[in-house]
Amino acid sequence: MAADADGRLVVAAVDSSSAANPYNRIIHWRSRDQGQTWTEPVPYGPWASDYSLCDPSLQIDGKKGFYIAYLAVRRVAPHGNTGASWVAGNYFQRSDDGGATWTPPVPIEPPGDKTVFAVSPSGRRFVVVHSEAIVQSGDQGKSWHALALPGEAKEWTHAPWGLVADDRQGIAVAWIVVGPEAGTGRVVLGTTRDAGMTWTRSEVSRFHYDPQHRNPSCYVGVAMVRDGTGALHALYARPRDGDIKWDLLLRSSADFRRWSAPVSLAGGEGDCCDSCAIAASGATVHVAWIENRGKLDYVLYRRSRDGGKTWSDSLLVSRPAAVNDLITDRGGFARFHGDWVSLADDGRGTAHAVWGVAKPKKQGQGVQSTIWYAAVK
Repeated sequence: MAADADGRLVVAAVDSSSAANPYNRIIHWRSRDQGQTWTEPVPYGPWASDYSLCDPSLQIDGKKGFYIAYLAVRRVAPHGNTGASWVAGNYFQRSDDGGATWTPPVPIEPPGDKTVFAVSPSGRRFVVVHSEAIVQSGDQGKSWHALALPGEAKEWTHAPWGLVADDRQGIAVAWIVVGPEAGTGRVVLGTTRDAGMTWTRSEVSRFHYDPQHRNPSCYVGVAMVRDGTGALHALYARPRDGDIKWDLLLRSSADFRRWSAPVSLAGGEGDCCDSCAIAASGATVHVAWIENRGKLDYVLYRRSRDGGKTWSDSLLVSRPAAVNDLITDRGGFARFHGDWVSLADDGRGTAHAVWGVAKPKKQGQGVQSTIWYAAVK
């Protein structure tokens, strides 16, 4: 999700419901009135029907340019006895009119899995991180060059999640290191102030998980943002006590080098939040997360108006305006569907949140899901 100060919002999601295309496509909705009304969904592209799109990453620059990056995978003819072969590529598109029109897809080189995209405030710098590399462009994506990884290549097994770029040469990226023992992992933050020539590496959390039931990078995936004062904020979940309890933690950095001690923003027992999100404007920082309570999931939110020093009480944002068969009147839903809950600050004091809710799966049917939206003023 992305938002600007003119009240324009864009939400993107993966869609598998098209009868004309058996593979995934990415669709987007637009609002021009701060989320009061929305357009019908429109697919990104153009793409042929033998492409499957996934991992959308929406961003906005300080000049109100909207950007989306994603992974496009094409199925090609089978060869030998190995089944179908796939060719993958990463692409981005730009909109200068609030998402009404978009440029044709532009390739990002080299390709990799789990595209995460960052645009500097001025729009001059693009940084992309995925499972294979960190790449940077200083000419609106006409050319790309790879940067040194902030860790050993073998650590890059689990795709990075958080990514921030400033207008100088600063980059911050978060990733998960699995091992060395089975069922163990670490959350690592890498920062550079010289465009990747040198990195400062900070291990901020160690955790244990059940490898039979958890993808560790989904479980503790890090959300990152740079606020209007230039400070970095990293939000992540930490499982503890044998994976039966958890904490939602925030660390901040004023210099792209040293991180603060963790601040606990939420915690509980049972399943941890599978997704968390962060957004900022000026000194205001917003966080949202999916929290499991019993058999239902809920979306909660907190706000800081002083750069993360003090925080509001938790606010339940998933309570629906009207009773329906997907979300209870108390805001609980049976299953979170999607990689992220997404959060955006529109620069006018309102936080906008979107998340996915799935209908219970019936025999012989695929998962049916809907996208939900809430605003916090």
